[in-house]
Amino acid sequence: MIQTGIAANDRIAAVRHLLGEEDVQAIIVAPSSDLRYLTGAGGHASERPTLLIVPARGETMMLVPRLEAPRLARDETIRLLVWSETDDPYQVLATSVAFPGDGSVAISDQAWAAVLLGLQRSFPTARFVAASPLLRRLRMLKSDDELAALAKAANLADEAFQEVMADRFSGRSERDLASRLASMLQERGLEIGWGPSVSSGPNTASPHHLTGDRVVEEGDAVMLDFGGALDGYQADITRTVHVGPAPADFVRVYEVVRRAQQAGVDAVRPGVAAQDVDSAARSVIEGDGYGEYFTHRTGHGIGLDTHEEPYIVSGNTLELEPGMTFSVEPGVYLPGRFGVRIEDIVAVTDGGVRRLNEAPRELQIVR
Repeated sequence: MIQTGIAANDRIAAVRHLLGEEDVQAIIVAPSSDLRYLTGAGGHASERPTLLIVPARGETMMLVPRLEAPRLARDETIRLLVWSETDDPYQVLATSVAFPGDGSVAISDQAWAAVLLGLQRSFPTARFVAASPLLRRLRMLKSDDELAALAKAANLADEAFQEVMADRFSGRSERDLASRLASMLQERGLEIGWGPSVSSGPNTASPHHLTGDRVVEEGDAVMLDFGGALDGYQADITRTVHVGPAPADFVRVYEVVRRAQQAGVDAVRPGVAAQDVDSAARSVIEGDGYGEYFTHRTGHGIGLDTHEEPYIVSGNTLELEPGMTFSVEPGVYLPGRFGVRIEDIVAVTDGGVRRLNEAPRELQIVR
């Protein structure tokens, strides 16, 4: 049984324990959030493969190109298998690692197809399977340090929202507002890896609108979906505001979404199925007649990746546990008119739920 929130220096041992439980010979991890989770070193994917190999029994190794070795030679518990430009890296690996018979070898989901093909060529009898069913059991449950990083990132995103509310929105393009918001996030120490996504007017009816050159006008809804990473851990928040006084139909939809978001958060506690949080939010929207306009799941897990497990969606019977973190972000999108979404990150606690975002959820009127 894996305890909640594995500390950084215990993660490889925890993976090795899971390999034994699941009768998997080894796990191979390419540069990705998985590699950062296990070693603290993210690396970068390229045509020169870097691979962490954790066997069920035996020493942990990292296959690494010679030019990357000085940067990665920090952990004395990991043996480096260094390969040169004229080597076949997969044959270098095969001379040091044996996967007998047709046993399973787990490989990280974010490995390039070329990496998997190279491994299959060098280990033709191995049966390669996805690593996510193993790693999700660790990564879904955040340690105290991880929760602190996520909470701090969320707090910084909240601060940026409060600051941007003082700006004038009308007369500026979506792209200009997104650039301004990105600067506010970066000034607070958040690393921007995506977005911000800014949509306005009828564009807010597209849940994943690509920020463009439309100029915001008086009477527009404006949707701000943004975040950033702090020490690798992600923030993700959405707020929908209105430029000038909001008409009654917008206020009605906004209140439906706000109540749905609150219902979703209120449903979070240990032992509840992920799908029940989705149902709690969705039932409010359906009850007010907007069910067909809520076109996506209620939430996604968050950590080193902006989207990771658990997913808060119908059909996911996974029971929530303390240490899980995810978004609660219902929305209503009326084609050709406007959309509303409110998103916060929450953490499951022993006693229920903790919101990591506390930016105002009441309708904000901007200039």
